[in-house]
Amino acid sequence: MPKIRAENIERHKVLTRNMLLDAAELVLSRQEYAGASLSLIADTAGIPRTTVYEYFGNKDELLVAVLEDRVPSIVNDVVAELADVDPGTRIELIFERLLSAFAERPSAGRVVFWVLRRLPTWGVERVDLVLAPIRDQFADALRDGIDQGVFTDRDLEPSVTMLFDLLMGGAENVLASGGKPAVVNNEVALRSSLVVRGLSAS
Repeated sequence: MPKIRAENIERHKVLTRNMLLDAAELVLSRQEYAGASLSLIADTAGIPRTTVYEYFGNKDELLVAVLEDRVPSIVNDVVAELADVDPGTRIELIFERLLSAFAERPSAGRVVFWVLRRLPTWGVERVDLVLAPIRDQFADALRDGIDQGVFTDRDLEPSVTMLFDLLMGGAENVLASGGKPAVVNNEVALRSSLVVRGLSAS
């Protein structure tokens, strides 16, 4: 009879799933994709490997579950309280907040890139959904900047894509550096200031 970790089966399942997500995030902070095996994740969680399959069909499903469980709180912090901030500063804050967050929680950043690169379309679509609030904030900042005459008039969709690609490029460099503060500061200053100057109507 398997050990029950809570007062009832439903709570036990929630607790066990969270233990697996915690273990997966820990393993992902130390291992490359190939080394982050389900066996290692199960051992880290102190759970039999066979139990993992009661919750996730394979490593990719677990990876996406970590993405959808852990990254939204980071995204929410990135886009919090930006409505009353001027458009240029809003864009700079998004760069600063996300790059700093990935420096502090590299496992979350690595999951984003692993899902984007390793999984087929369904994985990419899940990343897009999780990161959609950032795209939305870029679009709002651009729209407000154009309306206020701060930014030159432009098509929103390609401009949002450009901003987002620059943000992801900066995030990748931050992760590759191991989250060094100097790299974070350099990426934020270089990318966000260049973007804002490039958008400027003056």
